[in-house]
Amino acid sequence: MNARRVVTRCGLAAAFLSLAASGQAAASASKTMLRYHFTAGQTIGYQLSQTSTIAATQGGRLLPGEQDRTSALEQYRFLSVDPTAVHAKLLIHTSKATQTARQAGKVLTVRPTVPDQKFTLSRDGWETSAGMTRGGYSVYDFGILADHAVKVGDRWTSIIENTVGIPKATLACTNTLTRIEPATKGPLATVTTGCKTTTGRTVVTIAAGPFAGTATEVLGATWQFDVTAGRFAGEQVTRTVVLTGTLSTAKADVHYGLREVDHVSLVLATATGGPIG
Repeated sequence: MNARRVVTRCGLAAAFLSLAASGQAAASASKTMLRYHFTAGQTIGYQLSQTSTIAATQGGRLLPGEQDRTSALEQYRFLSVDPTAVHAKLLIHTSKATQTARQAGKVLTVRPTVPDQKFTLSRDGWETSAGMTRGGYSVYDFGILADHAVKVGDRWTSIIENTVGIPKATLACTNTLTRIEPATKGPLATVTTGCKTTTGRTVVTIAAGPFAGTATEVLGATWQFDVTAGRFAGEQVTRTVVLTGTLSTAKADVHYGLREVDHVSLVLATATGGPIG
């Protein structure tokens, strides 16, 4: 599973992007410097919904399909902000987590307890946690902003250190500011991100056993941001993972193939204890 799955690393899913015009004095008529805004003591919550569909073959035999549904409330608390407001320390708290798995006509529902996690975030969206550097926001480590002012149509690159997921690799991403449009409470910016990696020979242990072969991961996301409020307004993500290779079983090594497709929705729910109007 990917680093941001609720069942594996939920609570790492940084889910609110404070996107703003950096005092707006830094922006020209056509370009805007997008930066996070930090407020010590603030708590912002997002409702997470995810559907995962898994299909696999083993030794030429089609295995029973599986569909998982996950939901949770992700709350992000700004514990402190440094005097220059360049870095902030955050705590991510996950509550109301529920996962339902359907396989071969059977339904299993679990309500996992996810430990809180702290990390440091910079104003351009880079997260530092446990010695790793990556995007600090969204379900799949997105949220890295351009290091320069941008206008609609501009692109910038970022990376995702997928240290928990399959495949274990660094994903190269391209971000595009696709539009800034009027909204009820201020301009809404939309950013799209595309990422892909293909490994050579990957050796990992999955639920079915030790696997060796080729792994491909593709991510596509559309983010919406409230420019005036300076925070993340929602996102829609599709992730596809394909494994092709050999699975080692107790009896023999057999051909194994897997395709997993995840659809994720993240919606702004609460801020500093009150509902979002």
